[in-house]
Amino acid sequence: MARWLRARALLLALVAVLLVGCAPSGNSTEVFCDRTSPGYCESLQDAGAGDAVRPGAQNWSAMELRRGSAVELFEVQAPADTRHPAVTSWRPDFQTTAVIVVDRSRTDMQITGWRDLAAAGLPVSFSRQSVDSWLLITAMSWGLADSLRPHPSALHLLGDLHRAGLLEPTPPDEPLGTPLSIAFSHQVADRIAAGENLEIVVPAEGTLSYVKGLASADELPPAGRLPDLLPDLLAEHGYRAPDAP
Repeated sequence: MARWLRARALLLALVAVLLVGCAPSGNSTEVFCDRTSPGYCESLQDAGAGDAVRPGAQNWSAMELRRGSAVELFEVQAPADTRHPAVTSWRPDFQTTAVIVVDRSRTDMQITGWRDLAAAGLPVSFSRQSVDSWLLITAMSWGLADSLRPHPSALHLLGDLHRAGLLEPTPPDEPLGTPLSIAFSHQVADRIAAGENLEIVVPAEGTLSYVKGLASADELPPAGRLPDLLPDLLAEHGYRAPDAP
């Protein structure tokens, strides 16, 4: 049975580099969603959240927050107690889990957990975005060593894959080019909806779930013209509610 945990207030030292504190310079109602979350972007657009919903990259976060825009972030980047002066408001919208993804058009090998990745001898995609990679490593560390900090067991596993020429750092919004991948469940849901033959494996050793949503240095725009519509739209894309078990 996989162990589940919603991590809160994690990796704040890393986040401090991304969210430098500056006062917002305007009252923009633009919403910047992560381009790796197309189902979230589409749901925000359909719900009428803000004047404009724009797909962006994670490294846009600090700049857009300073402008007063709302930006999609992990909760650990925008903790509810707003210790970072660049974030004054936060709204959780969905939950995502660090998982193993098996491309069934490329392999029929049985994969059940983190340790199987090294034994499989197959190429493994892994996000090269800094925030994603640290949160994925933390989830691996929790499963392999009950640690909420990056642990040698997880780093050694990735190191073994790298030395064997099997680890492929990849932008998470690109189609999977390898039989196996370490990714977030919401990204996989979007790809399955697009027709890819992917299997989501919740690692047997354990993993972590994280919450994502909108953060702002100003007052957040409403969830949409019909706020109750956003959860239903997200569910249609296979996204899990922020308080899902």
